[in-house]
Amino acid sequence: MLIPLLGMVLVALIWGSVTLFSIWSGLPSPVFVFYRVAIALPFVLAYALKKRGRKVFKFTGLSFLSGIFLSLNWVFFFEAVSRIDISTAVLLYYFGPVFAVLLSWLLLKEKMKPITWIPVLLAFTGIILIFASSSIENDLPGVIFGVLAALSYGSLAVCGKAVGEKLKSEVLVTQQLIVSTLVLLPFAFGSYELSLNALFNVTIVGVVHTGTALVIWFTVLGKLPMRVASVLSYLDPVFATFLAWIVFGQIPSISTISGGALIIAAGILVSTQYRSETRWTTANDQKNSNNVAS
Repeated sequence: MLIPLLGMVLVALIWGSVTLFSIWSGLPSPVFVFYRVAIALPFVLAYALKKRGRKVFKFTGLSFLSGIFLSLNWVFFFEAVSRIDISTAVLLYYFGPVFAVLLSWLLLKEKMKPITWIPVLLAFTGIILIFASSSIENDLPGVIFGVLAALSYGSLAVCGKAVGEKLKSEVLVTQQLIVSTLVLLPFAFGSYELSLNALFNVTIVGVVHTGTALVIWFTVLGKLPMRVASVLSYLDPVFATFLAWIVFGQIPSISTISGGALIIAAGILVSTQYRSETRWTTANDQKNSNNVAS
């Protein structure tokens, strides 16, 4: 089991570094995400076709909707990254699994066990701590985008769960990338400068952070217990925060670290509980074995 463990850690490291490339690219978030999914699509599509054949193109209403949520998810996330420090954006993003539980309770009428409210309360406390450490004038828009990213993450997860075993993970992710590419295509014709630097960064993100990382993730996921994979995926925000400190000198406040720790703890609790009851997969499980992405 050592090689799958190392593979999952490698994927977490790759996804944890994606925010650096989004900043280096200098592109608007919708444009950055378009190139990310468009460049990654051929790699993931080839893998899915080899594994599942023409089933890749059998879309459902929910898989199409999940592709829209994937687009919103990543656009909101990278917009947050462009406005606030990386650690805050990433930690807010990991409120997503808690949103998934709440949305499943509200929309799918799932029963909420008393123990499930513990991570919910932990996560909301973490959000409050992060808000408390943010400047209303300068940071609030970025924090709001971070929360919207988490909300769309939760919506994406609920769609993935509703699809259930009807679609294998590689098929669902491929369909999400196809939809996301089409949804974001108009932004490719907008006003922005695609410099060599920007092209280099989005190519790295498309090929390495999305295409290659997803193939590694698909390969090792089935060889690890789901609980282990869920916990390992939370190395992502740890790597992201560490790299932001090393590269950009971004040091999170004590309040942000405390709030983030509560959110991560809540996410791990929710993920392990949720996945022990039913197996569901989303494209954003890029971020919490859950997909990332970044």
